[in-house]
Amino acid sequence: MSNLTGNDIGNFDVVNTEQLFVNGVEITENGGGGSSYVLPLASNGTRGGVQTGYTANDKNYAVQLSSEKMFVNVPWENTQLTLTGSDGIDVTNNSALSTKFDSANGDSTTTIYEIGGIPSGTAFSELKSLSLPALIDKMFNPVLIPIKTTASTISSFSNTVPSIVRCGDTYNTNITFNINLGGISYQNGDTINQNNNDYLGEITSGSIILFGQSSASLTVNSSSRGFNTYNNTGFTWGEPTGSNTSIAYTSSFTFDVETYTLVDSNGNSFTDSSVPLPAIAQTISTSGTYRTTAKTTTAVYEFQKGTSSGFTSANLSNNPASFTFSQDFTETSSFRHTVYIPSVYITAGKQYKIQKLNTVSNNYEDLADTQFTTTTLSINVGNLTGVSYQKREYNGILATAGDYKLVRT
Repeated sequence: MSNLTGNDIGNFDVVNTEQLFVNGVEITENGGGGSSYVLPLASNGTRGGVQTGYTANDKNYAVQLSSEKMFVNVPWENTQLTLTGSDGIDVTNNSALSTKFDSANGDSTTTIYEIGGIPSGTAFSELKSLSLPALIDKMFNPVLIPIKTTASTISSFSNTVPSIVRCGDTYNTNITFNINLGGISYQNGDTINQNNNDYLGEITSGSIILFGQSSASLTVNSSSRGFNTYNNTGFTWGEPTGSNTSIAYTSSFTFDVETYTLVDSNGNSFTDSSVPLPAIAQTISTSGTYRTTAKTTTAVYEFQKGTSSGFTSANLSNNPASFTFSQDFTETSSFRHTVYIPSVYITAGKQYKIQKLNTVSNNYEDLADTQFTTTTLSINVGNLTGVSYQKREYNGILATAGDYKLVRT
């Protein structure tokens, strides 16, 4: 088709006789002057004319042309968004979102119950600092801090080493050992096994100092994880010297435990200086030297009392303030109620009075010094011969059996 002319309002003239179709409408010559056509405006469902030049408004952007092709230019910026925990999310440098735990409770409010790894009394300020994944992990995977029980000795050593003994006696009791090898457990009570054993480590060696004597090696008993009995025979307690009323002997023993590798319930191994994660870092040492608390044995002279045929022990203690003793026989002219005081106490300036139990009032009442005859004599006690004692013998009317008390003044 040729010779089509028109104006800016969409009117066209057909100059020749060829057919022309616009939007499906045939335009033909009519009276030599042609037919007129008006281009409709484009609308929903109607094809028609449009024009550029729209001014962008808010999120409405204008259509533009480029080489007769239309496009829309949408302004875009790569904006970095940083929010703090108080905003409810944690986003930095376009990293993945990690929603923070939030609560209507104030920061100082504390939890009432223990929930998994969150103990009761936990402040909400601590929980609000956690992301939701971290909070859930804390609930279902609590941090369990390992707790070490130190190896030590229990009862047997202390029980077989005496506290108070009589001067001059010979001690033949053998020493036995009952050792607590300690261990490591989580704070919830679960045990951390060391090479499949629930103790701190195997004993490697040990030594003993008995009654202040030279140190002696102990024999390790691997089957009992302890030591063989230490044989002690023929040790005689000495006598105090000078103005001393007693003599002390110190005993102790030491044992060594080897290093062990820690293995938790999941089979994870740890060195002796590390802690199973995610526990708080601390050092758990499974080796070392352990020493008992020293045990002191005190050798003293024994107070004696009279009997119907001689004398016997009345009290074995170190410088007692008072003690009671019975005279369970009726006096005769040959056997009077008597107490024997080691002369070492008298030499040291100790003074004593004697009381007798009043069976009516049930109180001990003082007896006059003149009611006793006082003499000094030597008697044999245990393996000691010629030990000096002060003898106090009742000299009043012959008395029946009764209870007395010796009181240091």
